[in-house]
Amino acid sequence: MARPFRLRIHLGAFALATSTAGCPGFGSEVPGVPSVPTWDGEVQALLESRCTSCHTNPPQNDAPDTFRLDRYDRAEAGGAIDGAFEKRDRILARAVDNTPSVMPKGGPPLPDGEKAILKAWIVAGAPKTDPTWTREIRELMATNCAICHTDPPQNGAPEGFRFDRYDRAEAGGTHDGAFEKRERILARAVRNEPKPMPPSTAPVPSPLSDVNKQLLERWIEAGAKK
Repeated sequence: MARPFRLRIHLGAFALATSTAGCPGFGSEVPGVPSVPTWDGEVQALLESRCTSCHTNPPQNDAPDTFRLDRYDRAEAGGAIDGAFEKRDRILARAVDNTPSVMPKGGPPLPDGEKAILKAWIVAGAPKTDPTWTREIRELMATNCAICHTDPPQNGAPEGFRFDRYDRAEAGGTHDGAFEKRERILARAVRNEPKPMPPSTAPVPSPLSDVNKQLLERWIEAGAKK
């Protein structure tokens, strides 16, 4: 039985509206769609509920036998056939744009909200899972934030926290780390409130790129995991 399909609410709906602006009915008309969906968070359940009754192994209902959509990629599919990651452009064409025909086969097109999830996932590079401090965020902070927010602080940065450590424990118990300051990161580095961070005077590009902002937002929204 397919898992119930669920939506996670993301704080960056504007990013989704931008990424889906070319599709009728997308953007602000599709509330509650995450700005950067992931395979583990949204897409696997969506495909299980809509696609994998045919696109599985063995395929059903005359579906092709060269790929399956119940696995993320070729590695998860045993190395023999493609998974959803390798077929993301096909998913975009058939399930989102309905070109040259509507998918799922023989049925109505997917609802706009589900199309928006698939398109946002593909536009973002079809990520498998949410970012973590160890895998992505530590390096992002090291190159963009920890140049100033360290110990001792540099370039007029405030004392009391540092972004070269995950949390207070890693900072020796004397300073907050990125985990404790995640709401500050969200406000200053992602939303640029009350002004962009890094500041224009910092020795790094300001503000952060949209890709890095989305990465930070996804990390914080998912619980700022280590």
